[in-house]
Amino acid sequence: MNLAEKYFPQSGNEIIGHDSHVALLRKFFSEYKSMPHKAILLVGSTGSGKTSIVHAIAKELVYDVIEFSASDNRSKKNISSLIKEASKTKGLFNRGRVILVDDIDAFAGNDDYGGVGAVLDAVSGSSVPIVLTSRAENENTKKFSKISKKLNLNSRSRAEVVGFLKEICNKEKIICESGVLNTIAARSEGDLRGCLNDLETLKTKPDVKFDDINDAGSREKDRDINYCLGEIFKEKSFDVSRTLEHIEKSPDECMLWISDNILNEYSGDELKKAYHYMSRADLFRARIMKNQYWRFMYYQCFFMTAGVSLSKKEANFENQKYSYPEKIRYLGMTKFSRAYANSVARKIAEKCHTSVKKAKEQYMPLLRELYSRNNLVEGIDLDDKEMNWLIG
Repeated sequence: MNLAEKYFPQSGNEIIGHDSHVALLRKFFSEYKSMPHKAILLVGSTGSGKTSIVHAIAKELVYDVIEFSASDNRSKKNISSLIKEASKTKGLFNRGRVILVDDIDAFAGNDDYGGVGAVLDAVSGSSVPIVLTSRAENENTKKFSKISKKLNLNSRSRAEVVGFLKEICNKEKIICESGVLNTIAARSEGDLRGCLNDLETLKTKPDVKFDDINDAGSREKDRDINYCLGEIFKEKSFDVSRTLEHIEKSPDECMLWISDNILNEYSGDELKKAYHYMSRADLFRARIMKNQYWRFMYYQCFFMTAGVSLSKKEANFENQKYSYPEKIRYLGMTKFSRAYANSVARKIAEKCHTSVKKAKEQYMPLLRELYSRNNLVEGIDLDDKEMNWLIG
C-alpha cells in the first residue's frame, strides 16, 4: 500500500487545514432534512481536498458515498437517472447515503445541454445530502447559488503541509535533510496527495538529501510570481536564488514585485537587511544597463532572492497575499497614453529632423498649445485619436 492510500483520512478529524468546513459538512450530513440549503458546493483547485473531505466525513458517520463525475456523465438523461436513483434508494444495511457530483464546472457547450438543469432538478428533489465540487467558479456554479451553500477550499498553508509531512516521516522512519520537506511542500501548493507521492519516491533512500528531490519527478505546477515570492519570503535558504529560473517574467519586473512586497513580510532589522540586499541587486542592475555587463545578472538575481530570503531570522510560513507593484500598475494604466505620446513624438521628430526625446520635451508642449487654440500645424499628419490625446 502506498503512502497516499495508507494515510488517506478516515475521519473529519484527520483532514488537514479545513476545520470549519469539516464541522459544517458534519452538520449538513447529520441534519440534512432540517438544513435550509439542499446541497453543498465545494470550490477549490486540484489537490485542495474536495473529494477526500467528503469521503472522510462519510466514513466517520458510516455513510455510503455515491460518486460520479459530471465530465463523464453529461447528458440530461444519464444525470437524471443516476442522481434520482441514488437519492431514492437506501444504502447497504440501511446505511445513509451521500451523493458526490464532481466537476460541475465541466458542463460546457451543446453536448452538455440539459446537464446543469438535470442536476438542479435532482438536488431540489433529493432525500439525501448532495455535495457538488468545482475547480473554479463559472456560470455553472452560479446557477446553484440559490439551493446550495458554497464553501471555498483554499490551498493549505505551507506550515500545515510541512507539519503533516514531518508526522508521516516519523511514523515511516524516513530521515530527510533540512529543507527537503519545505521544498516538497512549496512545490505541491497545498496538494497533500502530491506530497505523499513525492515522499513515496524518496522513502527508499536511507537518508533523503536535498539533491534527491529531483528524483520525485517534474510534477510541480507551472510557477507564477506568487509562488516565487512565497519561496523568497517564507524560506530562509540560499537555494531560493534559483526560483526565478522557471518564470516568464524579466528579472527587472521580479525586482519590482519583491521590492513592493518586502514591507508586508519584514520589519525592524530584517527590513533593513532586506533593503540592503535589494540595493546591492539594484547596483548590479545599473552596471548591466550602463556597461552591458550581462554576466552581472547572476549577482542581481542572487541578492534580490537569496539575499532577501536570508535577511530573516527564521523561516515564516504564515499565509500572505502579495500586492501588485505600483509602478507596473501605473504603466498599465498609462499604456495607451504613452503609446500616443510616442507616436506623436515620432511624427514630430521626422518632420523637424530631431530626436524623439527632444520632440517630446520641447516641440510637443508647443504643438499642444497651438492645437488647443485651433491653430492647426500642417505637415504633422496626426490622426483623430492622436489629435484628441494631444489636446485632451
